[in-house]
Amino acid sequence: MSPDLSTSGTANYYFGQSGDQVARGQLFLATGMTTLHDVRVKVRAVGTGQSAMTASLYATDNGKPTGNPLATATVPASRIGTLDTIVDVPLKYTGMVPGAMYAIVLGQQTPTGSPYTWTTSGGNGLFGFGKIQPDGSWKNESNLGDAWLRVSGDLS
Repeated sequence: MSPDLSTSGTANYYFGQSGDQVARGQLFLATGMTTLHDVRVKVRAVGTGQSAMTASLYATDNGKPTGNPLATATVPASRIGTLDTIVDVPLKYTGMVPGAMYAIVLGQQTPTGSPYTWTTSGGNGLFGFGKIQPDGSWKNESNLGDAWLRVSGDLS
């Protein structure tokens, strides 16, 4: 088990919208990790009508996700409640470089007006948190805290 950014959680930020906040990403350091098995995130549905949530692993460059996803998994909307819900996402990837920075990016299969939120620590993030905007650009929002995230895998 490595990195654990699960916190008491004091704030929630939207993702899965079509007009803004298409996706949210949390960076983490793969300390000794070579294989990813799953991630746990604390999320909630806002209203109803969401499509499946997507979770993707990205390499990073200069503090932001880059390139195509290294791995992607989906979680049915029915598994995510309207209150904070810890969701275990089976996200498999072999070939992580120990000590490298990666990002977990959450989105919605079909971005809509009914988003999800991701719980954060509420301020002064240590690793890097942000959003992907409709034009695909990354906006660093580390001032909002680190997102609730647990990453599990094999250590070298």
